[in-house]
Amino acid sequence: SAAGGRACGLAVEAPGIVPDPKGGVAMKGPIAIGAMTAEMFQLESAEGLPANQVAWGRLAGDASLSEVMKVRRLYVDLMEKTRPIAQQKGSNLLAQILATLQDGHRFPGAPNVAQPVRFAMLIGHDTNIANIAGLLNLGWQIPGFQENDASPGGALAFELLKEVRTGQRYVRLAYYAQTLQQLRQATPLNLDNPPGMVAVPLQACSGQEYNRACPLQRFVEIATAAIDPGCVTIKP
Repeated sequence: SAAGGRACGLAVEAPGIVPDPKGGVAMKGPIAIGAMTAEMFQLESAEGLPANQVAWGRLAGDASLSEVMKVRRLYVDLMEKTRPIAQQKGSNLLAQILATLQDGHRFPGAPNVAQPVRFAMLIGHDTNIANIAGLLNLGWQIPGFQENDASPGGALAFELLKEVRTGQRYVRLAYYAQTLQQLRQATPLNLDNPPGMVAVPLQACSGQEYNRACPLQRFVEIATAAIDPGCVTIKP
């Protein structure tokens, strides 16, 4: 199309990587614009808007939405999961997760507690989950969303388990999130109607897992190797 005689559209936007004011890097151009736009379409759909109001009615159902969201997946892969970026942005968070799994009496940034922490919640953004996924090479899929999409309201869980016979501790990963249909219908969630959940394999622990869980010591080795110590500022 044209505006005032000038060609417009993503095809004519020049791609580029530019310095970010906060010291990082930012993407400009068709992938960045397309990713932001596609995410807005997905949120419109998840909000339950009629099909004729999602992307101005120009998407032919969920299959088309999924196709459009591929550009968002590409953007996240490049800007959140590329190793140096994931280390810079995710090492602090992974170090905090690791410290809590190793010693439940200590939660970095908080006073020590007498009883081990039974449930620790860290609240952030989809980009934080993407950083951790990039560091540990994780993947999952919730119904209605792209593969590896840190979908709205989702949670990446690190579950600490204990084998009672041996005392051996293990870490099992899972991703929890409402399905696209549950979001659209504002479905009340309970034990009889839970959110979507998928086990998340830790590929670096392949061959050493027990019931889909990685030995804690092996998980410590994997996570420690992924963390850039120079990017860790939160200390136990």
